[in-house]
Amino acid sequence: MRRHLRSDFYLLVLTAAFAWLHGPCPAPAETAEARSTLQAPSNLQCEYQTNPLGLDMAKPRLSWQVNDARRGARQTAYQVLVASTPEMLTNNQGDLWDSGRVASDQSVHVEYAGTPLTSRQRCFWKVRTWDQDGAVSPFSEAAHWEMALLSAEDWKAQWVEPAELEIVNRPIKLSPWYWHPTVQGDNTTVYFRTEITYGDDRPSPHHAIAAITADNHYELYVNGVRVAADGDFPKAEWHYLWGGANLHRGRNVIAVKVQNADGPAGLTMAVRQTFYGGEIIELQPSEWRCSDRPADNWFKPDFQPKDWVAAKAIANRAMRPGARSPKPTTARDVPICSVSNSNCQPT
Repeated sequence: MRRHLRSDFYLLVLTAAFAWLHGPCPAPAETAEARSTLQAPSNLQCEYQTNPLGLDMAKPRLSWQVNDARRGARQTAYQVLVASTPEMLTNNQGDLWDSGRVASDQSVHVEYAGTPLTSRQRCFWKVRTWDQDGAVSPFSEAAHWEMALLSAEDWKAQWVEPAELEIVNRPIKLSPWYWHPTVQGDNTTVYFRTEITYGDDRPSPHHAIAAITADNHYELYVNGVRVAADGDFPKAEWHYLWGGANLHRGRNVIAVKVQNADGPAGLTMAVRQTFYGGEIIELQPSEWRCSDRPADNWFKPDFQPKDWVAAKAIANRAMRPGARSPKPTTARDVPICSVSNSNCQPT
């Protein structure tokens, strides 16, 4: 028994002597493991874009994402290298800009502060960061951006234009003239409505062109949107239907207000519809209803023309209402959506 106690005593003495010579056993080291989580920055962007082209600002802004998974990790410094060639960047040479170690936690919108950049110049860049313990990350993967033409002198091309800017459409066949069946005096105003319906058996409508004239002034509405107004009776103007005034699948309402100071109020009209896929049809509305009494929202699609009467076709498209001799009123070829045509858009 004494021998065992003596052995335990000697072992205790030896352990104490070892601890006195070498110091206490160190706690598990965090530094090596923690530093291994500080990776190279990622998601490098220049002006919110990855490897953008055609930047027109003299000092592009750079951003990156700190790549450290530790809780509470933060950037305390950074270094940005910008080089004129990928080879120089690979050798850690920032001939355009070497920011050096900048003590800052900024990682978004760091403004380029190197050599002034020129038109079409390509810039290659990378970044590394330091954490709160002073450990530095590896450099990121290389990214790049390219400058645009920065001054007027860099533009060497000349403006070109075709010899003829007008786009001419083929003539369109107009409908007969329509007027109110009983209102025939001078200084009359008549309100007209008709409908065009496209079923699901057709492709979706792409756009339409309305050709219209009236004797002698009209206001044209399509699906409740005022498209145009005109008073040049001998000529049928073309109006491009777009936006809310475009025709669509289902029910479409065309409404026209016609005024005539020296005779009955009448109109003639046609529609050229283009569908997706290229199909084109021409329509001459024939089922007009009309009234000489103004009403609220008479041009709206949901208006109910209960007491309106059917309009009457009183002459072919070459005859003015009430005229004894033919008058030329065919839809003319006018440029569609050209600078010279004020009827390209709703007025």
